[in-house]
Amino acid sequence: MDTKNYLESLRLFDARIEQRIKQLDDLEQRRSFLSSNGCSCDALERGCGVINDLKTEISEDILQFEMQRNDIINKIQSLNDHKLVRVLFKRYVEYKPFEQVAAELGYVRSHTLLLHRNALAALESALR
Repeated sequence: MDTKNYLESLRLFDARIEQRIKQLDDLEQRRSFLSSNGCSCDALERGCGVINDLKTEISEDILQFEMQRNDIINKIQSLNDHKLVRVLFKRYVEYKPFEQVAAELGYVRSHTLLLHRNALAALESALR
């Protein structure tokens, strides 16, 4: 996996967790509906099992996400140039678009893209 894909994997992981949380909310609403409409105990117990399994998976995913997030942050912060650190952090940890990164750092977009390219190269060298 190249450096950019490694950094972007955090956003993908975060999206999966959000989707699972949405799935959990939907299941809990359906279970509540079934319960309030006199559904059989067996169906409710199966639903509870699915919900509990999903909660466990979400908890495990969150722990893995936080470990990966901390690893990425530590690798970004290992760079010796604060400008490069700030660009990568805002882009890949805070998920900000280049235009917003540029505005927050007081740069034009083209300079931000140049810093980003240099930051990726520096990080790739540091990871070797």
